[in-house]
Amino acid sequence: MNVVTLGRSLSLLKQLTDTSEPTLPLIDTPPAKPFFEATPDTCRYASPESRGVSSSMLCDYIEEIYNDKDINIQSIIISRNGRTLLKLGFDAWEVDIWKCAFSQSKSVTTLAVGMLMEDGLVTPNTTLVEIFGKKIPALYKGKFKDMTLLHLLTMSTGIVFNEAQCMTGDNWIKEFFTSGSYFESGKSFNYNSLNTYMLSAAVSALTGKTLESFLDERLFGPLGITNYFWEKCPKGINKGGWGLYIKPDDLVKIGQLLLQNGEWEGRRILSEKYIRAATTKRIDVPEGMGDYDYGFQIWTARDYDGFLFNGMLGQNMFCFRESGIIIAVNSGNTDTFQQNDIFPITHKYFARSFEDSLPRDRRGEKRLKKLTDTLSHYRPRRNKHFSERLFRKKNIAKNCESILGDYRVTSRDAVSLGLTPVLMQVVQNNYTKGTVGYSFGMDERGLYLDYKETDGEYRLHIGFDAPEYEELEIMDEKCRIATVGEFRYNEDDLLVLKLKVDFLEFPYSRLIKFIFDRESLEVIYRETPGRELLSGLDMGNLSKNLPAVFSSLTQAGAEQIITRLGNAFERTAYGRKNV
Repeated sequence: MNVVTLGRSLSLLKQLTDTSEPTLPLIDTPPAKPFFEATPDTCRYASPESRGVSSSMLCDYIEEIYNDKDINIQSIIISRNGRTLLKLGFDAWEVDIWKCAFSQSKSVTTLAVGMLMEDGLVTPNTTLVEIFGKKIPALYKGKFKDMTLLHLLTMSTGIVFNEAQCMTGDNWIKEFFTSGSYFESGKSFNYNSLNTYMLSAAVSALTGKTLESFLDERLFGPLGITNYFWEKCPKGINKGGWGLYIKPDDLVKIGQLLLQNGEWEGRRILSEKYIRAATTKRIDVPEGMGDYDYGFQIWTARDYDGFLFNGMLGQNMFCFRESGIIIAVNSGNTDTFQQNDIFPITHKYFARSFEDSLPRDRRGEKRLKKLTDTLSHYRPRRNKHFSERLFRKKNIAKNCESILGDYRVTSRDAVSLGLTPVLMQVVQNNYTKGTVGYSFGMDERGLYLDYKETDGEYRLHIGFDAPEYEELEIMDEKCRIATVGEFRYNEDDLLVLKLKVDFLEFPYSRLIKFIFDRESLEVIYRETPGRELLSGLDMGNLSKNLPAVFSSLTQAGAEQIITRLGNAFERTAYGRKNV
C-alpha cells in the first residue's frame, strides 16, 4: 500500500469512528441496483422420499439450524438431482427474492474464465502482462511478468491491494498493479477479492464485454436465469469477487450445472475438465478458516466429495457430489469464512450416501409441512398474562394512539445515525447524513413511522401480527424491507415500541427501540450482524487481519479503533415531542 492510499484508508476509519460528524465516502459510487421485480418460480419440485431423503431427517436438520441463533438462518433451499425438496424463508424473510451473494460471486466468475479457456483465448499460465499490456505501468511490468491467471484463480498473487482499499480509490486495475506484495506469487494462499476483480477485468479485456453480459450469453441465458444484477466498479467493470444479486433457486441451478459436469438439458455449457479443475483442491488453506481448501475460486471439501460457494455473513451453497444434494442457505451471522455451526451440522446430516428413493412417510410429511408452515410465518411474542393476551389488539390500538405525533432528535451525534445498518452503509459505500426526527401516524394499513434524515424521509408501515412489506429508496439505495413491531413496558413502567426492520436482499436487520416518557423520547439502535463481528479479531495480530490499514498502527491504537468501531453498531439517541 502506498502512503497516499494508507492515508485515505485511515481517514475513512477515523470518519467511521467519529460519531460527531457524518461519514463522507472517499470515492463516488452512486447506487445502481434497481428494485427487485418478482419472476415466476421455475423450480421443479419432488417429495423428499421420492428422491431418497427422509422428511423426518429434514425436520431434524431444519430445527437444529433454526434453533442455533448463532446461525441466524434466513432462507434455505434443498434439492437433489435437479428437484427441489424444500424451499423455505424463515420468519419475515423471503426466499423468492434476489439476495446479495457476497463472495459466492467468485464461484460464478470462475466459470467465465473457464469458458475463455475453452475458447482458446487463455490458459491457466497466461500472464497478466499478456492480458493487460499497456494498462500495467512500465515500471511494474517486470514485477508481473510471471504472475498468471492461475495465481488469480487460486488466491496466490500475494498482492496487498484489497477490499478495504477499494473504498479509497477509483482505478482498481492501476491500484492492483502498483500495489506491494506479501510474498512471491504462487507461494501461499492469501484470500483477496481483488484477485477475482482482476479476473472480471480480464474477461472484459479479452472479450470487449462486461463479465455480466458475457455470462448472460454463455451461462445465465441457457440456464433460464433472467433476474439478477451485478455491481460495477467506478470504471464500469463488474466487481467479480462480490456484488452479485441472484435468486437462491437460480444459484442452485448453477450448482446443479457443476454437479452435472457442465451439461444442461442436453447442451454443453462448460467443459467437465474445467469443472473438475475448479472444484478440486489446488492450494492449501489455513485450517483456522474452516474445513475447506481452495480450487479455482471455489472451496473444496476436505472430508467429503463436494464443494462450496461461500459468502460472508452466512451465504453458502453446499454441493455434495456423491448424493447430488445441494443446500443453499442465506443467513445473517458473523461468519467470514466457514467457522459457523452451519458447517458441522450440515456435514453431519448430508455428507454421506443416500438411497435413490424411500417409502412414503405420511407422518414425516405431516411433520415437515407443519414445521415449514410454522417457521415461514412471523410469530409475534405473546404476553404471559391471560388478560394481556385477551385484550392484545385493543392494547395495541391504544398504544398506537398514545404515541402519534412528531418527535425531533436532540442528540448532537445523531448526524452520523441512520435507518440503514452501519455495516450496510460501509459495504455499499453510502453513508447517512444524519437523523433529524420521527413521526408516528395512522392510515388504512395501520401504524406507520416516518423516519426523517437530513436528506430524505422514509415511511415504514409497522406490522404487529404479520410483517409489513414495502419497497423504499433509502439514500438512493433501492431496498425491499419487512417491518414488525412489538409494544412492551420496561422496568420503569415506560411504554416501549420495539421495531425490527429486515433488509430482505441483504443479511442485515436494523433493531430500534423507542422508549416514550411523556414528551421525551429515548431511541436505542442495534443491528444484526453487529458489534459481535469485531469480537473475533486478534488484537495482537491485526497486521494479518487488516493489513491494509493497521500495519502502521500500534496495538493500543488498533484496539482503540476497534472499540470505537464497535460502538458505532450500538447507539442511543434522544428526542422530544413537538407540541
